Amino acid sequence: MKEKIYKYLLSRENGSTPDELLEEFFSTLGQHPNQMKIVVDSLLKPDSRFVKDGQGVWRVKKSQEKTLSDRLFTIIDFEIIEFDHRRKIPCVTGLLQFKDDKVIQKKFYEFDFQLYSNSFFAEKIKQIKRELKNVEKFELYAGEIYQLFQTSIIISFGLRSSMHFLNSKILGVLGVDLEYDDIPFKLLARKIQQKQKIPNLHELAEFYQLSFPFPYNLNSRLEILSAIVIDYMRMLSNEGINSEEKLRAFLTQSESWVNFSKFTFNKDFIENLPSLPGVYLMKDERGEVFYVGKAKKLKTRISSYFANKQDIDEKGKAILDRIKDISIEVVGSELEALLLEHRYIKEYNPKLNTQIEIHPADHKKYQKERIIIFAPSFSAEHLKLYFINGVNEANSFELSREKPDFNKIENLIDNYFFNSNKIAGEYSPAQIEIIWRWLELNGDAVNYLKINECGNLSHCMEILKNYIRDPNLFTSKIHYQ
Repeated sequence: MKEKIYKYLLSRENGSTPDELLEEFFSTLGQHPNQMKIVVDSLLKPDSRFVKDGQGVWRVKKSQEKTLSDRLFTIIDFEIIEFDHRRKIPCVTGLLQFKDDKVIQKKFYEFDFQLYSNSFFAEKIKQIKRELKNVEKFELYAGEIYQLFQTSIIISFGLRSSMHFLNSKILGVLGVDLEYDDIPFKLLARKIQQKQKIPNLHELAEFYQLSFPFPYNLNSRLEILSAIVIDYMRMLSNEGINSEEKLRAFLTQSESWVNFSKFTFNKDFIENLPSLPGVYLMKDERGEVFYVGKAKKLKTRISSYFANKQDIDEKGKAILDRIKDISIEVVGSELEALLLEHRYIKEYNPKLNTQIEIHPADHKKYQKERIIIFAPSFSAEHLKLYFINGVNEANSFELSREKPDFNKIENLIDNYFFNSNKIAGEYSPAQIEIIWRWLELNGDAVNYLKINECGNLSHCMEILKNYIRDPNLFTSKIHYQ
């Protein structure tokens, strides 16, 4: 019952009174309303997901979001070469990170191209690298760049197509979609300046009294952008816009949306989607699924398709041309969303999904690895454990946080890792490869237990019990960003 109430309250931004909850869930029980209100209170009060305000309205408690001064920002820009007088090709990307008002680091990465055989292109690359000095190979640091996109607020500058290009490069190297939800600098500046047409970067640099040789190279642009964005964040915080949620609401305020008249849903549906991990299915007018996607925050990801953009990419255009309806499925973690996305792609074979095919893992380092991953469950009362035995077997198990059945979990671990008893695998070899790739990219932000390092079953259970019983350990990484 609590899970039904939780899903119901997630869909109601203003919450529900006890009377509304009684009408929705308890009207058929025939008990006196006052008695049933006591039942509702006793049911929801012990659960940390729910909160009751001074007017007696029940809501889902919002997670405590970090302030902007606590968040890591990454500014990204590209050095572009105009090739054959027609094509504009990003050849180097630069990323500058800052937190609060302090720049942490600045790095440059060079993309690998077959065009190096072209003398004009090769000479341009050499000139750019001489100016920037320390330029790393992108392919060697793709995982590091991917991780930055997962943990920081991205401010992008320059051509929108460059971000699409970067995503294709990440997909090619790592086999995963970057799923970026960057904030274009021009949008941020337009909102701050409250002008439809904003000054160009040279004019902004002069206004902020930033002196760099003109025309600016990639290094100079990043330095100028960081000074301006840091000042913008300070201004916004002074106005009470001090979290990512408030920042994004400020940026989308009065922004135009696409025409919803042809869809079965409207703007209110998009704006009330949960900011939780999950999978979304795009359907055409015949009800057929033509695209499956996953998201760490369903609301942010899905709404990005329907903001009225001038530079929408080809995939976005194809979706808007075909979509009639959307269905979503909320899950507990990004990992669960990835696995569910893969299963639905196999099930529906949607025409628009063009992700790289994932083959069974052949990495020797995983052949004898045995781990348990601790991940959030959709229910805050539960923990989801993933058992991975090498590259051939993987299963998951829901464990109650309040009343964990340690006897059952001990038998499962014993049979799965320490005895030769064969347990049917829940996940396919391709899904196991997804798990290993995801763990490689997110290992620092995830709690997991290496069975090979435990030595024996009793030591393994001791670590697991201590982890679940210690609230500080349990919350340190389990709800990773």
